[in-house]
Amino acid sequence: MISERVFGAFPNGKLLRIWTIRNCYGESVDLLEYGASINALNVMDRERKVESVVYGAQSAEQLCLPGARRAAIMGRCGNRIKSGKCVLDGREVQLETNEKGNLIHSGSANYADKFFKGEKASENSVSFTYLDPGGAGFDSEVDVRIIYTFDDEHGLAISYELIPHGTTVLSPTNHAYFHLDSSGTVLDHKLMIRAEKMAFKDETGCPTGEVFEVKGTPFDLANSYRIGDKVEELKRYRPSSPFYDDYYLVERCGEMKEVAELYSSVSGRKMKVETDMPCVILFSRGRKIDGAFTEADAVCLETQFVPNAVNCPQFDSPVFHKGEVFRSKTVYRFSTDMIS
Repeated sequence: MISERVFGAFPNGKLLRIWTIRNCYGESVDLLEYGASINALNVMDRERKVESVVYGAQSAEQLCLPGARRAAIMGRCGNRIKSGKCVLDGREVQLETNEKGNLIHSGSANYADKFFKGEKASENSVSFTYLDPGGAGFDSEVDVRIIYTFDDEHGLAISYELIPHGTTVLSPTNHAYFHLDSSGTVLDHKLMIRAEKMAFKDETGCPTGEVFEVKGTPFDLANSYRIGDKVEELKRYRPSSPFYDDYYLVERCGEMKEVAELYSSVSGRKMKVETDMPCVILFSRGRKIDGAFTEADAVCLETQFVPNAVNCPQFDSPVFHKGEVFRSKTVYRFSTDMIS
């Protein structure tokens, strides 16, 4: 069942609409037209209590706070490009730089801060569309369509369809912060990422094209580990950056596979991540809606192309040409100790 209503108004008077998809169990997802964002993802715990497992805003005003990052769509390129430079059709392009001399989240052109148009796409899906005019150094338009589907199998699917009007970089993602309990940190959550390799990154956070094996390091999450234990390992291994912001290589692009699993013994909730993208970014340092960082308030599992892949031919290319359609899908599938 799908419904819509006015969520609130921005300071300039523009109304913000919110869409809700509800399944047969009374679980639901709330979706904002601002940033095509997930504002709440309400799923059962083992006692069938329904609560949200993502961060969201309580008001339109809260969305305007500096640094607020929600479960919004990041695009057209939702990751880093080294020095904001890349070569497209033989021409060097200089993009904005907004973090350590690099471009991240497409800078001022980020979809997270744009208004999409929502409409019902089916009995359990809502479509959000936006014409990206370019910006931040990108000089071609992109037709953007994001479809959220929430089903009776406790799964939230995000389908991406982007069609560029010229050659450009396309690597959108969703920046959801997950917490499977109602309070506390995620340090007691257990996490598994099905990856044997990671992309090596330089001091600014950009991949260089090199890869390394994770076995025997704090990055090895091939089995289910308590996040707090791994963070303690990481503090000893990499004291200058004692939280995860790392790029796991999950093999072939274009094929759906299960790449990660997050579990809370407190709530009994389990979340499996399925995607057809070649990389999962693990970010373990939570950030609340007001932009304030916390030690481990939530965890991100972002599916996308490898950051800076446009400058690293070793990785799947995020470059798309005029009329060439970018399609991708990621599914967050929930269960509990009591629900299969």
